[in-house]
Parts: sequence; C-alpha cells; structure tokens
Amino acid sequence: MPQAWNRRSTTGGGQVHYNGGQVEMVLVNGRDSVRKFGRDPMSYQSDHEPELKAYRASDWASTSGLRRIDVGETAMAEGTYSWRDGGREVYARNRAMIIDGRYHVLMVMGSKSKKAEIDRHFEAVADTYRPTAR
Repeated sequence: MPQAWNRRSTTGGGQVHYNGGQVEMVLVNGRDSVRKFGRDPMSYQSDHEPELKAYRASDWASTSGLRRIDVGETAMAEGTYSWRDGGREVYARNRAMIIDGRYHVLMVMGSKSKKAEIDRHFEAVADTYRPTAR
C-alpha cells in the first residue's frame, strides 16, 4: 500500500478502503464463498460482486480487458470498468480472486481523468496481494 494513503474504517460489507486523494483502493478479504456464488470468478465479478454494483446500475457503462487468470489453484477474473456516477465518469480496475474457497477483491477507482494513476496503483498491488487471517 502506498505510504501516503489513509486507511478508512472497514465497512459492514467486509470492505477496507484506502484513500489516496483522488484515487481509492478497496480490498475485500474473503467475504463471499464459492459455495454461495460458484467457482467462476468471471460470473462472480460481472453478476454478483458488490463493489461493482454502481457499474451494473449505471445507465452508461463499459468494460474492457475482461479476462480469466489461473495461477496454480488460484482462479481470478480481471477487468477495467467505466460508468457514470452522477456527473462524474468513474474508471476502475478490478480483480476478483478465489483463495481457499472464498472471493477476495481488489479494486482501484477514481475519476477517469486519473486513469494513469489508477492503472499504476492497481498494477503495483494486484500481483502482490496476500489475504490476511480471517
């Protein structure tokens, strides 16, 4: 996590938010189970993941770079999402991972004008994410 970022309180939805000024990082440490949502991280991400609820509800939204990644026994889905939230155009990078039968989520988001910064932070954290003890 970048040193200058502030950790905000954990929400009731199992999310931990980190504020980096105009960019935000959301981490979810195994809140949802594959027993409830199935073993397809692409389906979980596109249809069920609460962090993308605003994307699914938006009257204008787009995705790109959607892909499944399998590394050993870890299945992941990754994509880039854009949507309108009021007058703001939101840009987000998202990865949903199955680790020990539970979904873990990393999302970095902000205004589309911060795309390069969002991409940089996502790429720095995505491959180094490790779950904490539950």
